[in-house]
Amino acid sequence: MLRRFWREASFELDDLSFARTEFRLGDGEPDLNLSLYACDSAVRVHAEHVGSHLKPPVELVHANVALLLPRATEQTPGDSKFSFTRDVHHELHLQDVEELNHFAASVRAAGAQTTLDCCLATYVQSRLDANDPEWTFCKESGSWRRFLRRASGQVCEPCKDFASRQASTDP
Repeated sequence: MLRRFWREASFELDDLSFARTEFRLGDGEPDLNLSLYACDSAVRVHAEHVGSHLKPPVELVHANVALLLPRATEQTPGDSKFSFTRDVHHELHLQDVEELNHFAASVRAAGAQTTLDCCLATYVQSRLDANDPEWTFCKESGSWRRFLRRASGQVCEPCKDFASRQASTDP
């Protein structure tokens, strides 16, 4: 079960500051209905999450929160433009701010991993190479084309592993 975060630096904050930074709604209120993804593919989730907003990916961080959940999650469709992330989207409904702060402290203590630009570009390029209709907008978007050009020259070991798995399976 993955939860994505915007700022890697947030994990260096104290527990309360981390909760206030990463678990807030746009109006500043605490978010008691947390979006999660029931899958292991952080690369795909990150690419599709930002792709749903038609923005090129940025390096995001994620945490596997499966062992930290205070209760079962509810499968919800989310607002993704991509079928996969709609299918694996869940919500964790927290009771109050105290429970949110406790959950946030557990997540911060567990740490996070970064999804690198090169891995995101490898995934998106694999979808374009497969003529995936959900990704055709990238071909017309100048910002996506610039992102793919910039990130495609960087290939790390996780990218190579991911590309080889993608070649043998259909997402």
